[in-house]
Amino acid sequence: MTPINMNFSWLMANIICSGQKAKTEIGYMDIKPSKGLLEAKQFERIFVSACAYDCMAYKSFSDYLKKINAYFEVAAKEHSSMIVFPQLFGVSCATFTANGKKIIANMFSENFTDLYLKDYIKSMGKWNINFYTGFFSALAKKYNMYVQPGSVLFYENGKIYNRSYMFDNNGFLVNHQDKLFPSIYEKNMGISAGNTINIMETDIGNFAILNGADSFSYEPAKIAKELGADAIISSCIDKDNLNPILHRKTVQWRCSEQNLFGIIPCSRKISTEESPISFVAPTGITEDLTGLLSTEPTEIIKTQRLNFIKLKKYFNSYTSDRNYPLYQKYFDNIY
Repeated sequence: MTPINMNFSWLMANIICSGQKAKTEIGYMDIKPSKGLLEAKQFERIFVSACAYDCMAYKSFSDYLKKINAYFEVAAKEHSSMIVFPQLFGVSCATFTANGKKIIANMFSENFTDLYLKDYIKSMGKWNINFYTGFFSALAKKYNMYVQPGSVLFYENGKIYNRSYMFDNNGFLVNHQDKLFPSIYEKNMGISAGNTINIMETDIGNFAILNGADSFSYEPAKIAKELGADAIISSCIDKDNLNPILHRKTVQWRCSEQNLFGIIPCSRKISTEESPISFVAPTGITEDLTGLLSTEPTEIIKTQRLNFIKLKKYFNSYTSDRNYPLYQKYFDNIY
């Protein structure tokens, strides 16, 4: 891709659609806000919707808006306080721009071939971020819902980051998180590692975003817990070198160790029927504590209740050994 073509792509993207144009289009939509956030103020009726998403090319902005809005409508009907998308979901914003379809197709192909990704991010990155943030900020406000819209490739100071954002129900940015442990594939793409864990502090709890291999290590979840996190948001993609089953297991381990909920949206291939959306709690499969580890094979969105208060109240009864002398007697043999 030559510099001239890149500049043309940037120009065409701004002509076709901008973040402000997206806000205007969303503003015209007749939307009935969810009551979920109002109910969640009690911290006992917090519903979160996680999404399974197929990365695809879009013909136009209206096509894109129609597809994404369908997810929000389902979440609103289920009275969700928050909707969560998988990582790299934000790159789909570029698929209706001049060269976006080619870039996205190459990114998710078996053999990544685009040698000009960094140059593309340099020229298109600002537009992509402006559109991505403007689009989901407007939807968050319109639906009165917290939104964690996956992640997008962000160019800053000569480096590219896999960056996740969260918006509150008024459309304001809560915080962002850069992926801490990029995969070999991501490193080959030129993606750099983040070095800070930022907690998304909200009225419905505090969330940490630990995507892919970020949840594989013990330390990030421990740090997130120490910083006040109540739940982990984590998704993996094929390029993370983690299959969905192993990824769900790693999130489950971190949740059990740190007394955290786990929310797992997912990316999936169009040809794959399975949609491994999961919600994890340290107490395992206990309906009364809403600690569900679940997979819905055909649905593209799953909503679950997160009862932080009840979970914390009963956590010790599930993790403490009630026969302390017995525990002491065999401690050295076990550990």
